[in-house]
Amino acid sequence: MARDFSADMQQRSRSFDAWATEYDRFRPTYPQALFDHTRIELTQKDFLGYVFTASYTQLFVDDETQARLRTDLRELMRTTFGDGPVPVPYDVDVYVGRRIGTEP
Repeated sequence: MARDFSADMQQRSRSFDAWATEYDRFRPTYPQALFDHTRIELTQKDFLGYVFTASYTQLFVDDETQARLRTDLRELMRTTFGDGPVPVPYDVDVYVGRRIGTEP
């Protein structure tokens, strides 16, 4: 027998809406620059180091596949960026919390 999750989802939606309202009411004012799109540029060598620093690449990808990935990434970078740097977009997520019963 299939379970109807619609009531659960409606409750979750109301809970999220309540959280969002509370957040908007008490969040501190942060400088806009904190939320602006940020980009760094890495040399191609540094970008490969960045990719292979990730623990999941080292732990879950066998050596042969890592070598093939490294070769494929070098070719992709060469065709896309020539000898130039690799742009890496990133953002900063800020989570704000407060204890219940305390003043903002």
